[in-house]
Amino acid sequence: MRFRFFPVLLIVLISVPSMAQEIYVPDDYSTIQEAINAANDGDTIVVRDGLYSVYLQINRSISLRSENGSAGCILEASTNDDVIEVHADNVSISGFTIRNGNDDGVDVEPDPVTSDPSDHVNISDNVFYSLYGGIQLEDSNSSVIMNNSISSVTEGIYYVGASYSNLIVNNTISNSSYGISISRAMEA
Repeated sequence: MRFRFFPVLLIVLISVPSMAQEIYVPDDYSTIQEAINAANDGDTIVVRDGLYSVYLQINRSISLRSENGSAGCILEASTNDDVIEVHADNVSISGFTIRNGNDDGVDVEPDPVTSDPSDHVNISDNVFYSLYGGIQLEDSNSSVIMNNSISSVTEGIYYVGASYSNLIVNNTISNSSYGISISRAMEA
């Protein structure tokens, strides 16, 4: 009796977690919002030098940073709304000049769908001017606001409300009606 051996192709699917990626604007995506929409949690969006007219909504855990710092990378309000709205945990925004808006430079608020707070947000090394407000925290916990320069705004860092365990350190606020305004702060 003869035996025949047939090669058997075995396919094994291995689940490998995706690696965080760096996405460049305008190289990979022509706009910052397109890059945000395409990003996965953990990705970093690097914005090359230039002037960008934007209204950004961040709803995932990403890092948004300029390539060379605030002197060369300017985000300017494109609407009468905020320049950047954050509705997610673990977001980092650093190295931008954020200017010329009728509302806030960065507004950190709860997720509009789930009402979950936006925690662990890091806003650092930015320059804010000619805005209504520099940075607003509402229902944001364990966030860090550090090394920002805020000038010529009505309210610098404000409405730190319904929030706890935030670190606000080494920020410069000048030519503003209010520097830091804290209301309805909660204890941990």
